[in-house]
Amino acid sequence: MKHFARLLFPGFLIILFTSGCASVTKGPTQRVQINSEPSGARILQNGQTVGITPETLTLSRKRGHSFTIEKAGFKPETVTFLTVPNKPADAFIRFGIDDTFGAHNDLTPESASVELQPAILPDEPGDNPFAELAAKIVEVDEQLARRQISAEDHRYILSRLFEFYQP
Repeated sequence: MKHFARLLFPGFLIILFTSGCASVTKGPTQRVQINSEPSGARILQNGQTVGITPETLTLSRKRGHSFTIEKAGFKPETVTFLTVPNKPADAFIRFGIDDTFGAHNDLTPESASVELQPAILPDEPGDNPFAELAAKIVEVDEQLARRQISAEDHRYILSRLFEFYQP
């Protein structure tokens, strides 16, 4: 009987710790997608490049994550993924490996899309919008000539400028 109890106890522990655990159904990491318009922006976390948009990152569910999206000629944007309890966390007690690795959490949102704003774009048009637009077009053309921005970025910035200065 003692021998049977020794065999049964470890089996009971395995069933207890794995049945319904979020670590079994969800895992300690989650894949999230980061996109930008225009694409090709650097994704930085704590000053370190972790990818180029569009990018799918595998992140720990245990804590939130914040990224800076930056590209030459554009204002940087911040993307944040927060932790929220997932469905297995609602149905079961949080303990053990789930609590240690954060498997009882989901990251939200599951994906992020950022529309980068051209750095040259002002907050408001001035007194002479036509002259401002002309000067900004020349500046963007010079950035393209110096290869500071790509042809795709040049088109995107010009379209945003025309859109901004439309009467």
